[in-house]
Amino acid sequence: MITPAGKITAIGSGTTTVKGEDKKGNTIELTVKVPEPAARSIYLNVNKNKTIKLTGIKIADLQDWTESTNGAVAVLENKNGKVTGKVIGKAYGISEINCRWKPKELKDISGIGVTFPFRVYVEDPRLEEDLEGSLPSKYDDDDFETGVLYLKNKKTRTYQVAVEEYDSYTLKLNGVYQTVHFTSSTPSLVSVSAEEQETVLTGYYTGKYPKKTTLKKGKVAASVNGEKITVEVIVVVYGDYGE
Repeated sequence: MITPAGKITAIGSGTTTVKGEDKKGNTIELTVKVPEPAARSIYLNVNKNKTIKLTGIKIADLQDWTESTNGAVAVLENKNGKVTGKVIGKAYGISEINCRWKPKELKDISGIGVTFPFRVYVEDPRLEEDLEGSLPSKYDDDDFETGVLYLKNKKTRTYQVAVEEYDSYTLKLNGVYQTVHFTSSTPSLVSVSAEEQETVLTGYYTGKYPKKTTLKKGKVAASVNGEKITVEVIVVVYGDYGE
């Protein structure tokens, strides 16, 4: 669609020719190509929601919404028979949502418009843990296990693991599609190195060695779609006499 002032508005994908002529008879001819919009990616976690946004376009002006291709994974919020543009994550997986936009002046004409596809990635981030619970607060040769990842609090996504000094443990993150990296808030005690969805933790200690075995507490964390995953890292520092 083109206005007398020469403003061109795309109303669909494809190729067309636009011609113009000024008062002196000079003519101009333009070839306009409107490509199919590339699929936009939306990432959100299970039981969370995210609103679709398109620059310069209001949600109320979008129509012909195509429901998620996998309703078990993601659904569109619908209030009073109107789609709000909010996507709700139901379960881990990938789904697709489409909507169509066209100028208000042509809203009653069928078969035209620009279709915007969205690929929805619903994630359920979780570490591959060994046990539920937590480590003892004090070191004990009989009860204290190193190299074992505990799920300390499922609701807050908090884990706990103990590593011996200069030893390492590999965190394996499941339930995500995007690459997630953990960072250490105690880099002098716990270092991290990452490759794809695996993060290797290594414990260090540079202070004065205690006479008896001591536990030093470090922490690493990552954020997935605004939700934090925390790992409390207990570094076992053996005393001068190995006690």
